[in-house]
Amino acid sequence: MMQLYRVLPIVLSVGLFGCGNSSTQENANSTGTPVTENKDNFVSNLPDTAPTLKVAMTGDLPPFSFQDDYGNMQGTDVDSIRAIGEEQGFKVEFYKETWQDMFDSVESGKRDLAISGISYKDDRAVRYGLSTPYFFNPATIMYLEGKFDIKGLNDIKGLKLVRWQVLKKKIL
Repeated sequence: MMQLYRVLPIVLSVGLFGCGNSSTQENANSTGTPVTENKDNFVSNLPDTAPTLKVAMTGDLPPFSFQDDYGNMQGTDVDSIRAIGEEQGFKVEFYKETWQDMFDSVESGKRDLAISGISYKDDRAVRYGLSTPYFFNPATIMYLEGKFDIKGLNDIKGLKLVRWQVLKKKIL
């Protein structure tokens, strides 16, 4: 397992794995139960006797994890953990979990690990084993150019703000 933490950042940071074109063997429903889908074309090179890791992910955080039209888990995290599994000799079974349930299921031992665009935070590092961060996303504030002059957080006092989840539902 320690080798997983050494290999994961390298594999993910190289960016060799696309997020939209590979299919997965498993799909996951909202109850956290894996479902085998016949429309899948992923074929593991590992023997049937290879150990299987149960991996929790949200399935709603593109490009890291999302579900295709058939409910199959997709994304860079799916491709990456699969590639690591093939290299290290384990198969992967995906389970769709809510954000909080994903952490709880790992902590309880119900799932072996979680991978879903999880950011490194000191309080998480105290509670869980965390790999070296493999993705950096410098956050920014978006606004209509010319309407505001926002250089930092102090410049948004008094403005109406919308959370991305709310905005995403209205846009998509």
